[in-house]
Amino acid sequence: MLLVPCVAWYVAGSRAVERESRSLLRAPTQQAEALAGRLSERLHGRLTSLLLAENQRPFYHYQNRYPDLTENCECASWVESPLAHGTVEPLIESYFEIDRTLAVTTPRMPADGAGDGAIPPDDAVAVRALLQSSAPELVRFAWGSTWPPPPDFAVASAPRGSGAPTAAFVDYADGAAYVESFEWRTVTMAGEPRLVAVRNVRLTDARRVQGFLISTDAVNAFLEAPSQDVRFCTAVGIDDVTETADLGGTEWKIAVSVDDATVSANVRTARMQGEFRRIFWGGTGIASLAAALVLGLVRKSERLAISRSQFAAAAAHELRTPLAGLRVYAEMLADDLGDPTKGRAYARQVAAEAERLGRVVTNVLGFTRLERDSLEARLDSDDLGTTVRNAVEHARPALEALGIALEFEVAGEIPVVRHDADVITQMLQNLLDNAERYGRNATNRRVRVVLVRAGANVEVRVIDHGPGVDARDRSRLFRPFTRGRDADAPTGLGLGLPLVASFAKLHHGSVRHEPTPGGGATFVVGLPALR
Repeated sequence: MLLVPCVAWYVAGSRAVERESRSLLRAPTQQAEALAGRLSERLHGRLTSLLLAENQRPFYHYQNRYPDLTENCECASWVESPLAHGTVEPLIESYFEIDRTLAVTTPRMPADGAGDGAIPPDDAVAVRALLQSSAPELVRFAWGSTWPPPPDFAVASAPRGSGAPTAAFVDYADGAAYVESFEWRTVTMAGEPRLVAVRNVRLTDARRVQGFLISTDAVNAFLEAPSQDVRFCTAVGIDDVTETADLGGTEWKIAVSVDDATVSANVRTARMQGEFRRIFWGGTGIASLAAALVLGLVRKSERLAISRSQFAAAAAHELRTPLAGLRVYAEMLADDLGDPTKGRAYARQVAAEAERLGRVVTNVLGFTRLERDSLEARLDSDDLGTTVRNAVEHARPALEALGIALEFEVAGEIPVVRHDADVITQMLQNLLDNAERYGRNATNRRVRVVLVRAGANVEVRVIDHGPGVDARDRSRLFRPFTRGRDADAPTGLGLGLPLVASFAKLHHGSVRHEPTPGGGATFVVGLPALR
């Protein structure tokens, strides 16, 4: 019955854990996709604004110097480009211009060196060398445009004057300049893809390629997100979540790595699944234990009900037997029936039956107090030997009348034992009564009571030579309502030995069973000595 709800619970729980696991494993990818989308829009807007701004920049700013346009003469002075000392835009690493000979100049460094004799900075030299290595590819991108330019190209004034201080100006002359718009391109530089913007510029009969190089590191810094590995790149990893940046002429991606987040999600998923299994098996174990306990209680209740029913029948029998004897002998005495010379014997029989009835009632009352945990004993420092001897002598007439040869022996010196004489007497009476009941059909009907010291205890041993105790019954000897399994076992309430065990505990002692050598049973009551 427990299996069905357990299976249903496991299936439902497994499905819930599986759904939660899928959600956890999808979460890093979903978050990365959302982040990549936001960053793509942000970068697109930034680069679009940058491209529009650079399209408005005069083409001559890409030179290191140019004639002062405010002077209308051949001797016009030369003006330094506003880009001569570096870029004004954090995302731009360098501006450049390429002539028809594929010579590369930058506003920071003209083709013939510093121009004014100054030593160019190392980074300017390195960038120009990098651009120079890619000049053919850059020119191919720009000069692939249709020429002459269409009418909607922007027209700007060319710088006037001659005698330009650098070779970059030798082809410039008065006239119109046709300037195309910048377009994004990807160029491989030093083995790495780089994003550049290039445009075609025509001055009368001269053609130039101008552009600017985007700093990949600056873009990555611009895209930086807390706790996320974000890259601006063209090639992505297998586990990266990407979003294409809309740059028109080239394709760059924003890659968000989900490796760490996926590992964390896998760990959390494994932990959650392990926790579910622990909870399930733990809950199943607890439920199984609870079910077993309930089943045990039910079976115990059933056994107890059966035992009580048997006890009621046995009690009725145990009470009816002495009552019947009392009635018979009492009527014989009252009506002068039977042998007139046996009046004393009839009276003794009445007394014996009354005592037997009293023992039955005493045991029932004792068991009632045992169930209520109200058994008590007044422990006094009396002589245990005297108490045991008196109990034996009190039981002797009735036992000998039933054919029992009762013996009593004190082995050695017996120390003082604190005990309740009445309780000890009742305990011995139950043990002797038990020996008589189960030894009725034995050939050796001798019963010995031995009082002996054993270490820190004094032991009272009741030894019979009856059939002994069946091995199957030894583990439950001292349970209430327990009797022998044999069909011819004597009737009884099954309360004597449980009461003996309880009486022993009242004296801080114990009781045990031992097989008697040669056949029979020995019950040993151990009581702690004072010295």
